[in-house]
Amino acid sequence: MINIALVGAGGMGSVHYANYLEIENCRVVAIVGLGERDRAKASEWSVPCFESITQCLESVPVNSHCWSSSLMWISVHRPSCMNPKCVKP
Repeated sequence: MINIALVGAGGMGSVHYANYLEIENCRVVAIVGLGERDRAKASEWSVPCFESITQCLESVPVNSHCWSSSLMWISVHRPSCMNPKCVKP
């Protein structure tokens, strides 16, 4: 099972979430976001919402992230991107 944390649950995050529902062995297990929309979507989708990637990784079993704004997947097997200050290439 691929457990995904969405970073941001805005327009693209919602599109990604809907697409992940259609992918076998794939599930969104958390949202990382600071806004009310992020918290509302987390509640709607029955997943926890965290204010930082670090909090998320310490709390839920995640093996992939999706930065909604850049469509960039980050595997937790890439230690250089475990830092919440990791930026887009």
